[in-house]
Amino acid sequence: MLDHPIFDVTLGLIFVYVILSLVCSAVQEFVASIAALRSKNLSEGIENLVGSDLAKAVYDHRLVKSLSRPKGLPSYISAETFSTVLLEVVAKDRTEKSYSDLTADELKAMIESIPEDNPVRDVLSVFVSSAQGEVDALKTKVAGWFDEGMERISGWYKRRVKYWLVAIAAGVTLATNASTLHIVTVLWQDDVLRTAIVAQAEAAAGEEGPEAIGDAFDQARSLPIGWTGEEALGDAAWWLQSLIGWALTMAAISLGAPFWFDLLGKVAKLRASGGRPERPPQQTA
Repeated sequence: MLDHPIFDVTLGLIFVYVILSLVCSAVQEFVASIAALRSKNLSEGIENLVGSDLAKAVYDHRLVKSLSRPKGLPSYISAETFSTVLLEVVAKDRTEKSYSDLTADELKAMIESIPEDNPVRDVLSVFVSSAQGEVDALKTKVAGWFDEGMERISGWYKRRVKYWLVAIAAGVTLATNASTLHIVTVLWQDDVLRTAIVAQAEAAAGEEGPEAIGDAFDQARSLPIGWTGEEALGDAAWWLQSLIGWALTMAAISLGAPFWFDLLGKVAKLRASGGRPERPPQQTA
């Protein structure tokens, strides 16, 4: 077993990063919920796929409205629901019939009646030809097209969230005075606190994922972070050390809880296993 203090400090620091990353994730989810980021991102993506007029018609359909709160937009629409609603909206608008009642020739005529500047016309034209006019096959192809579009939309959302997460990481770091240099110093000098945090870290490493660790806000209270009111705010050396420590923490926790949780498990396993014992020298006769 590797019981040198440097391994304990490393394990404790990673655990601090896990907890602070979970706090950032919780704040990010709260911000995303309040600002309706997911529903706005989905709305922009659907508008990009089918155009603003058809997007509005899709969102006005009863099937889609039932997926959201009053005066709100849904944050998720299944591919099957989207394909059904899109074909139904287009069919009712162009033929005043349900798409399921249209013959192969009527489907083709319906698509040809869509304005040429609408991006859906070319897409449906290709799909109806490859589906040989069969309604169910056409619906399946539209659903697959929507799924591909959702992958791009998901990429947009992840990039936006990454920017939000960096900003939130900065806010959490400053709000909690979570300086990496200070944390390392305290863990190195305080044997009792280090032992307690290592025990928490080992328990957390045994969980299936970071979300199973528990209340991150509650666990953060036991960490060597926070403002005490005794900081030497006028001291240039304190400011230099704090700025470096804050920057390290911001960069670390912006990587996300899954990254640090995975590393926590590896370091905990390494610490528990230790190095291989040396073989005794063989005696010669």
